[in-house]
Amino acid sequence: MILDNFQSELENIGKIYKWNPTALQLKMIAKRIAANRQLMESELHVIISEECPTTIVGLFEGVDNSDLRTLIALAISVTMEDK
Repeated sequence: MILDNFQSELENIGKIYKWNPTALQLKMIAKRIAANRQLMESELHVIISEECPTTIVGLFEGVDNSDLRTLIALAISVTMEDK
């Protein structure tokens, strides 16, 4: 459930157009985001593209910092769920 919420927010905030991540890939993305408490939009796109190389993202307007904080909080929840 938390992983589904994380994926949905990641798609929305990261402006993901097309992808098909595995649960393991989502967990790796969450782990990397959770470790980076000062996440910026450009770093988010790097993490996504490194963990899921076939992902297509749309580059429109910038991401709000509160959206990134929400994503970080969800990422932390995902990583805590595995412990």
